[in-house]
Amino acid sequence: MKKRTLYLVFLTVCFSSTLHAQNTIEAPKGYSTQIGNMVSMLEDLKARLTAGVVNLNQNEVDFLLDDDANRMGAMILHLAATEKYYQLYTFENRSLNKDENETWLMPL
Repeated sequence: MKKRTLYLVFLTVCFSSTLHAQNTIEAPKGYSTQIGNMVSMLEDLKARLTAGVVNLNQNEVDFLLDDDANRMGAMILHLAATEKYYQLYTFENRSLNKDENETWLMPL
């Protein structure tokens, strides 16, 4: 019964993120079109992701549907690592340093 509950939670997260999807991408005031579009998409992703997982416990975030699946927590960590890399590359014109590699290379 517990596995069925986790499966239903997983499906709910997947479908709710689709239902809350943004229909249009609009650059917020103060940004160029391209940068504003990226900001808009990232804010939308953050809102949908947060809404989908905010009330999940550790077991639900670590749930595996099958042996070939990825855990939701791993997917979220991948998004965070990708964001970290692009921030460093864009704003500091560099890649991850040795200490940052220890934290972020695996989820990338």
